[in-house]
Amino acid sequence: MDLAQTLAPLDRPNLQETVDRMDLAGIEAAMLWPDDDAYREKVIQRALILRALETPESLDREMAINLLGMSVGIPSAAEINAETETRHLYGGLAGCILAETIARIDGNMPLSMGEIINRACKSATANAGGWRKAQITPKTVQNRVWRDWKPVAHLWAAYNRLYQEHGKAWVWPCPKVQLTRFLGEAEAWRAIGETLKPRQSDTTVLPAGIAVRIPGSDRLPRVKLEFVPK
Repeated sequence: MDLAQTLAPLDRPNLQETVDRMDLAGIEAAMLWPDDDAYREKVIQRALILRALETPESLDREMAINLLGMSVGIPSAAEINAETETRHLYGGLAGCILAETIARIDGNMPLSMGEIINRACKSATANAGGWRKAQITPKTVQNRVWRDWKPVAHLWAAYNRLYQEHGKAWVWPCPKVQLTRFLGEAEAWRAIGETLKPRQSDTTVLPAGIAVRIPGSDRLPRVKLEFVPK
């Protein structure tokens, strides 16, 4: 299951009126495991199993057997949580890199991607608390974070900005009632990222086809972004 398939269930005309917990589970899995299709699918299967178990009285024998089969090889909550914090940091960094690069190009204050990454790394190190600095060196950010999270950097840029605006009221990855608002903003980041080029680069910030497109994007709210370089 690739990233486009992971988000495919979002492609329905009445999305905001029919938001399901599994919609958010798919988005979470895509944002945290963009680099591991197989593991991402297992995380989603675990969410499906947990949702079914919320109403065990609705399960017949065949459904119970199917759930048992699905559970084979599914990671535990502890296994998922062991990776989530680091991956959340990496995703947040990718979103910061995308937003800062676009803001600087838009403000005619461009930096190279290397310079942007160095600045993002220094900021993350200063605010990382107990994180080991080795986890967020420029080399790690360039060769792991930006490379692997670039396909979902627009989702992280949207989450970062909306969390900054709303604070803790903006739950991860978004409140159910704000799903289409969140996805609309992510699409705005993707669209502009695919048109602007960083300094000393032959490609756009998000090369066409790299960032996963939100299905049904033509039905999402149109969001106008304002860019403020740091």
